[in-house]
Amino acid sequence: MKGHPLKKCAGAAAVLALSIAGIASTASAADSFPPTGDQALGSAQPRFAGYRVQDIRDWSPQSDPFAADLRAEVPLQPRVQAPAQTQANPGLDGKAQVMLMQGDYGNAFFNTATANNDFTENTLGFWQYTDYYSPWHGAATAATPDSLYDPRNSDWRNRGFEFGIVNIPNPAYTNAAHRNGVKSIGTIYFDPAFRPGLTFKEMFDKDPTSQGYVIADKLVEMARYYGFDGFFLNQEERADDSEFKPFMAYLSSQGLWTQWYDTNSSFNASKAAWLKDEQHGRIHDSVFVNYDWAWSVDRSLGYAQEHGVDPYQEVFFGVEANQAKFSGQHGSARGIPRLYAPDTKSPRASLALFTPSDYYQRALDDDVKVPGYDRPLMQTPGFQWMIHERERMYFSGVTEDVLDTGVKPQHRRPDVGVDNASGWVGVADFTPARSVIGGSGFHSSFNTGHGMARWTQGTLSSSEQWGNINEQSILPSWQWWITQADGTTAQPALTADYDYGPQEERRSTTGESQAAPFQAVGAYDGGSSLAVHGQLHGQATMRLFRTDLSVTAGTRVELVARHVTGSPRLRLGVVDKASPSQVQAVDLTATGTDPNGWTTYTADLSGRAGGSISTLAVLLEGEGDVQVNLGRLAVTDGGAAPAAPTGFSVEHAYADGQASVTWQAAPFEQVSYYELSAAQADGTVTALGATYASRSYIKKLDLGQGPVTLRLVAVGKDGQRSQPAEAVINPVTGTGNIQVAPAQDAPAPGSQELDLSFTPVAGADGYRATLNLVHTGCAPQALSWTRVLTGSELSTDQAGRVHARLTVPFREGRDYDLSIEPLRGGQPLPGGQVMALRSKLPDTWARPLPATDVTVADSRMRLRSPSPADWHHLAVTTTAGTPVFSATRGEGGLGVQATNERLQVPFDVSSHLSDGAGIFELRLTDYAGNVSEPTVVTVKDGQAVQVTQPADVAEQGCVPGAITDPADPEPTPRPSPSGTPSAPAPGGQPDQPQPPTGSMPAYVARVQETGKGTLLFGDWDGDGRTSWAVRVGSRVVFYTENTADAPVYASISLGRSTDEVYVGDWDGDGYATLALRRGSRVMYQSQLTSTATTVGQVDPKARLVVTKVEGKDVLVAG
Repeated sequence: MKGHPLKKCAGAAAVLALSIAGIASTASAADSFPPTGDQALGSAQPRFAGYRVQDIRDWSPQSDPFAADLRAEVPLQPRVQAPAQTQANPGLDGKAQVMLMQGDYGNAFFNTATANNDFTENTLGFWQYTDYYSPWHGAATAATPDSLYDPRNSDWRNRGFEFGIVNIPNPAYTNAAHRNGVKSIGTIYFDPAFRPGLTFKEMFDKDPTSQGYVIADKLVEMARYYGFDGFFLNQEERADDSEFKPFMAYLSSQGLWTQWYDTNSSFNASKAAWLKDEQHGRIHDSVFVNYDWAWSVDRSLGYAQEHGVDPYQEVFFGVEANQAKFSGQHGSARGIPRLYAPDTKSPRASLALFTPSDYYQRALDDDVKVPGYDRPLMQTPGFQWMIHERERMYFSGVTEDVLDTGVKPQHRRPDVGVDNASGWVGVADFTPARSVIGGSGFHSSFNTGHGMARWTQGTLSSSEQWGNINEQSILPSWQWWITQADGTTAQPALTADYDYGPQEERRSTTGESQAAPFQAVGAYDGGSSLAVHGQLHGQATMRLFRTDLSVTAGTRVELVARHVTGSPRLRLGVVDKASPSQVQAVDLTATGTDPNGWTTYTADLSGRAGGSISTLAVLLEGEGDVQVNLGRLAVTDGGAAPAAPTGFSVEHAYADGQASVTWQAAPFEQVSYYELSAAQADGTVTALGATYASRSYIKKLDLGQGPVTLRLVAVGKDGQRSQPAEAVINPVTGTGNIQVAPAQDAPAPGSQELDLSFTPVAGADGYRATLNLVHTGCAPQALSWTRVLTGSELSTDQAGRVHARLTVPFREGRDYDLSIEPLRGGQPLPGGQVMALRSKLPDTWARPLPATDVTVADSRMRLRSPSPADWHHLAVTTTAGTPVFSATRGEGGLGVQATNERLQVPFDVSSHLSDGAGIFELRLTDYAGNVSEPTVVTVKDGQAVQVTQPADVAEQGCVPGAITDPADPEPTPRPSPSGTPSAPAPGGQPDQPQPPTGSMPAYVARVQETGKGTLLFGDWDGDGRTSWAVRVGSRVVFYTENTADAPVYASISLGRSTDEVYVGDWDGDGYATLALRRGSRVMYQSQLTSTATTVGQVDPKARLVVTKVEGKDVLVAG
């Protein structure tokens, strides 16, 4: 759901009024426009999408776009305990937690990237006031064309596309959250108004073997793989939702943090029933109390106390931040003081802040009207300073002084589009700043996670704007806490702001250029420094970080600063844990100034060894107008710099300058970030970014200047840098300007021809072309095709480009990597560089509707939401073509009746039956306009007696199900009550194919050695020779050569791990395939890479053997 959870109103009249108002109004705030020009996402650039229930059911890392790049690798950091006296308000008890639910970089519905060359990506700068972060904006499902939505002309509520029901958090945001001790929570939405046809009724399918919830298992698997911490469940569908209790109880039992939302605005028996009960135990960790709670908050808290419910851990009162604005015009925001304990500002329960960024970021376009821009103001660089100010007003209080929070009558900020800021208390009013800064080492470069340029140790290292919250430093705990020597506030005489350099242009509310209130000089490291500026009279103290740092005999503090205006004296401020109310001044010694004016200062704290530091501050002393930029603050215990990264290599080098690299990440306890840069042959070094991960995507390298040396440096906890690891991409020895165009003719059913061209490599007499389909639902080896191109297969045009025509056995419009390796004499060219192209095949085939998606009982047909990821239209007809039912995916929205709302709802087909019998044809049309072969349903006596799906319901063996990577033979089958399957191992019967002679392929050997799979033997390619196959779980890998280095012929996920499997030539065509036996059903493959279709029934207790009858293998009871 892109909008808000439904608000519970006092009565039907209020509901009607709300509905009419919603229909009459336009969409609130701006929606994110897709990036264009050089900011448009690269073809291989990681991005994520929403998930349907079907996508979750069929999920595996191999099926998910960019799965490896969407893993958050920063572990959740523990928060430190610091004395209350070090808080801006020592009276806050800090018991109440804060859940923050809002967008990430914006609210892009399509192709949200983890990072991009875009300064306007919003990067949250107030993690210290947050305990849980949950993303809140709709995400279209992966196969949905983004052409279906034009944010310039479309109301998202009438969009014509489908949001997923599950959003995983942006992994870059998860990394930033974890770095700051915040849990990152995925979202599950059920709201029929904007997700018609996606119903919770599909969530509760059981595994027939384990009786576990299939979807719940997958949600756990996804959370663990992607590295987030739990799920928020938004339940607004009107139906019996009681089965959510055992479902969510299972998720909670797996260690995931869970929260329940419904429209109930009180904490009472109804709401408490979703926390725990005798039957299910713990169901959810917490519940969200809807927004109309202020009038009954004492009653709600009384109920919690009477029933032993912890209001700080289990009850979160919702605050409608977008509607409240800074004026406090929503009751949930005005009512926050009702939560405060008497004579304090400490809430008596926890709070959930709903979509603050919808106001401080996205609503900028409602509050400020400046025509003439191609994108919303919220996505225009010159207006980002307003968003930064509005964000600070929301969290620090509207005066941006954490000592001056609370409502401020008559306060306004027209310079940032806020005419009324008199009604918001600020998050800092009720929440003390939290911190993760512990141990004996720490550093911050005051890098907010986006910038107009990059600097490395004071030198400009990239002039390109960027946005990547992975790079964000631990930011100051308070924005801002600046006091005079007597403890009184120094504002407005002295203040601070982040400095993004002279590259940042600032615009006013009328669109005119305006100067920043300080001189912009840029960063020391990253994209920003902290500019402290204004009038200084005597001494001022700026508290920076709340900490619990251990002091050792080697502890030293390093501060890098730049005096821009004036020459105030700088000293370090330290608050000892033993004296938490006193800021002690420590002299700083200048050790040198670089050519750009950055001075490094150090302070020796070894005299405090054995103690702990609770606050780090900077003291300024002088008179008059001053500006000092803080570029870096680091605390070290004298330990060594981290070791150089290991395993650094280029995974893909694309001819258009994209690349992906991988390495072996050291534990986060040792390394805070990995910095990546590129060195050209002329010595120019360009910063590419930083992250803590084991891989990174590079959007654009300059390959026109010869070899590029990529450098990876590990940055330790105290900011020390390692020696670099290096990897080289040499475009001179690789094919350049790779292009592929689809040929006009279709060579054969089930394949496509592609016209390939590239610039040749000197010394090469041939090329190996390898096409790997990516994001397929199968392991990469399953859909891989390789061809060696030599001689007459290559031609050269007048411009010197090499051409070849490739026939590939794939029909669906899938993304692929095509790599070109130069050869000489059939062997890799010495020094040759493999270059690649990421592109997408033309879509010439629609996947049919699986038989499992339709049932008929009592003359009523029930259709599940179709499983194929790219379905667009569904049509049910009689064999004579009479329409029976139709649905369009994503249809509907505000005031529009959605045909796919009727999915899952049985409908009467009796008028199309004769004496209770009839035949129906079900066809899908995909987004490319292809129409599938029909799935045929035969009805007799009002019941479906046969559902026949086309044999090629899955292309090339790419079928739903859990898949194990061939590099890891560990199977992950679901537990079976009877242990291992009782089927005879194929090949063990006298009439089964015998083991082949020759070497065993390496993967087969590993599986046999570990005993974690079953070997199969058959003539898979019809050449008269028996070859190897191996089954691990539900995965089967086939080989047609009996050598140790044999390539994979096919790799499929087939059936279930508990199915018995048999090998035979069932149709007598000379090709062996598989059959599965599941209870009383037997399912046969028609070809090696097809699914298995049920064709017979057997005694479930019978032992089956393979025998030959009239030239065909058959299964008989033995």
